[in-house]
Amino acid sequence: MLRRITPFACAVFICILLTALPAYAEGAAEEESSLSADTPILVAGCYDCDPIESYDSTEDKYVGIMPDILAQISEQTGLTFQYVGSTTGDNREELIDNPQVKIISAVQDHDDFAEPGLQKTEQSLDYEIGGTAHQTYLAFTEAAEPELIQSFNKAFEEVLNSDEMNHILMKYAVEGKQEKTSGWLVMLVSAAYLAAVISIIVLAEKNRALRHKQRYSELFDDLTGVWNLDHFCLTYDRQLTDSQRAEYSVVYFSEDFKQLYDHFGTEEVNNFLKYMAHVLARNMGDAGMLCRVENDSFVLARKTVSQEELENWAVRVLDKIDAYPVVFSKEYEIGIHAGIYSVQKEDRFAQNVIYYCKEAYRYALNHNLSYAICGKDILNEMQEQDQLISMISEAFRTEQFAIYAQPYVSLNENGIYGCEALVRWNHPTKGLLKPDKFISLFEGQGTIMDLDLYLFERVCRWQQQRNIRGEKRIVISCNFSRFDFDSPDLANKLIEIFNRYTVDPRQIAIEITESVVQENNATAQRNIEALRRMKFSIYLDDFGSGSTCYSDLKNYPIDILKLDRSLLLMADNEKGAVILDSIVSLGHRLNFSIVCEGAETEEQIELLKKLKCDYIQGFYYYRPMPLNEADKLLDE
Repeated sequence: MLRRITPFACAVFICILLTALPAYAEGAAEEESSLSADTPILVAGCYDCDPIESYDSTEDKYVGIMPDILAQISEQTGLTFQYVGSTTGDNREELIDNPQVKIISAVQDHDDFAEPGLQKTEQSLDYEIGGTAHQTYLAFTEAAEPELIQSFNKAFEEVLNSDEMNHILMKYAVEGKQEKTSGWLVMLVSAAYLAAVISIIVLAEKNRALRHKQRYSELFDDLTGVWNLDHFCLTYDRQLTDSQRAEYSVVYFSEDFKQLYDHFGTEEVNNFLKYMAHVLARNMGDAGMLCRVENDSFVLARKTVSQEELENWAVRVLDKIDAYPVVFSKEYEIGIHAGIYSVQKEDRFAQNVIYYCKEAYRYALNHNLSYAICGKDILNEMQEQDQLISMISEAFRTEQFAIYAQPYVSLNENGIYGCEALVRWNHPTKGLLKPDKFISLFEGQGTIMDLDLYLFERVCRWQQQRNIRGEKRIVISCNFSRFDFDSPDLANKLIEIFNRYTVDPRQIAIEITESVVQENNATAQRNIEALRRMKFSIYLDDFGSGSTCYSDLKNYPIDILKLDRSLLLMADNEKGAVILDSIVSLGHRLNFSIVCEGAETEEQIELLKKLKCDYIQGFYYYRPMPLNEADKLLDE
């Protein structure tokens, strides 16, 4: 971060200068510059870096050593300078990308000022505190012309080595006392004066540093250097008028870092968060505001453009953030989502605006979208989801979940081979809810394993009852969330439930998702291996909906591939049919049986028979049905 210089630093520097005062370069003022004096050169200043520079609200301008130096350079070269920094906070880093700002003022040598394209002045203000050397520069942005850089560097060096520079420093070191004394007398007494007050300055420096550190922690995030939430809210609530607020769109960026924490640790997550903050800061535009909220989220406010431009901007920023593993050669993927809200005049409180953004973010996350724009439809859906979340505990207590079964047919045996167990929620007011309405909520609340274990136990109970009655034995498969397999206790819990019932393990199959295979999770692999030892079959569900390749499957003992219905829909043309044929053929060569999901038409059935698909699941044959109806069907 950019830092300030203290009165003590300046005082020490004065003492150094008093020992050697080079002559002012004659004729410098007469040197011509080809740069236009009509257009002011914009300088991003530090609002509270007294005495180097600070904003004086009474005079409505920046004052201090640097402004006086710039005045001398202006007199010498004919160039004019105009400060554009904030009057209430240090926003110099935000102004780096402003295409009109050419100079960043009061840059410290020890700053982490690694922004690409910045070039510091050749000369610096040098001083010493407690035996430690410090330097203060100005920095040129990418907007600064080579001619400006050359001319400025020359003039800056000449001013630093001039008598006038000494006068400037004395002016601020003795706090205006030189106005009552002749110049030569000030020079003579300054050393004695400084010696007399040095203890006071040292104490003031310590107190000032403490206050600055405290103020910084109150306003900025320690890890990333961007605003914290309090700073953002205060700025939004108190400094933006109704009309100004209506000019902004606010975006909430977040990612679930649980797996990143679990597999790579805090340091890696922190590195990514700093990268994420850097990308957002570089892309928030003029007058933008950025803060970190919660551990893994950021809120960015930027001037509103058209919706199309806003969406294109969001996609570009998300792509840059998601590119982190590629840029830094990391072996994982990032899935950042964003929620966007266009601020209205009546939105007077930042917390309300952030709430709308978070709701849009939740919607994007639940629907696997890169981003979502908040509107009434999204807010209504999120409110309904919150109502469902509040009922989860009661639903378990009163057993509101019903188990359904959807049979799949064997093309070889011309009969039902097995069923897939599915869960429904018999909500007391909303009626029968399908999984797409609540599964993501359970995953988000960390209760998905409870639901999956509930289904598994009901399936084991149902199979035992059928065995007791001597009915036809079939395989029934149970779905499990990818989050379940992150738990090292999953296999043990399933085995514990299974052992309560008299059921052949070959009557139970475990369905896993593509993401379990893609993540190549060691914990997941151990769970699968333990289940295989129990003689459970393993099905890979929805194959083809993601990016799993057959090389990913070599590490997992899969029995059956269940092809996603999208592959069947794609096969309505010749090329799509060729792709489906190749997948079925290759699956057979790898000794996998194939179940094709989503078959609904006679044409699809004929195609699957032609491709020699092993099993078919779809509405053409059977829809999901309660277990008691499945019993009747299977006994026919």
